[in-house]
Amino acid sequence: MFSADGVRIVTASRDNTAGLWDRASAERVAVLREHASFVTGAAFSPNGTLAATASADHTARLWDAKIGGELAVLAGHTSFVSGAVFDAEGKRTVTASGDRTARLWDVIGGTEILAFQGHAAEVNSATFSPDGACVVTASADHTARLWDAMTGVLRVELKGHTSFVNSAAFSPDGTCVATASADHTARLWNAASGAELVVF
Repeated sequence: MFSADGVRIVTASRDNTAGLWDRASAERVAVLREHASFVTGAAFSPNGTLAATASADHTARLWDAKIGGELAVLAGHTSFVSGAVFDAEGKRTVTASGDRTARLWDVIGGTEILAFQGHAAEVNSATFSPDGACVVTASADHTARLWDAMTGVLRVELKGHTSFVNSAAFSPDGTCVATASADHTARLWNAASGAELVVF
């Protein structure tokens, strides 16, 4: 993944590390080494000062994106963590996990704010709405779900896929959600009502 300014790249690897790279020189700036199992995903904060990594070791971690120093361990999941992303302000991170939950974390201190619970199978991805008020999760239970990011309450369930949902993302204006599934379709949904709009 690129940093917002396009100068740095962060990579995730099955060798239990993540790497910070300079795009122009292609040199590795730092190796993020503390995970005990393979790293499943990595992302920069919007201002590029932090990086988040997710791992099969049941944790996510926050790092100084300039020098690679570990800042916090996000511990609480009981299965692999499949991804970690920041909100638009860089103040919160959401993680998705094989323990059937997504979790919301405060970046300062790395403390858990709340857990999004209700999926019947592993959560494959989680991400924020553009305004940060909502989180959408995609799950192997064939659904995606929209949650209130302040309370953790379920807002809308997106039902229609016939196999596991790999990922879900908001449109830039936050009015629609797109999902991708192993049922060989992608689908577009109304974020407010959960109505299915298009099947690709």
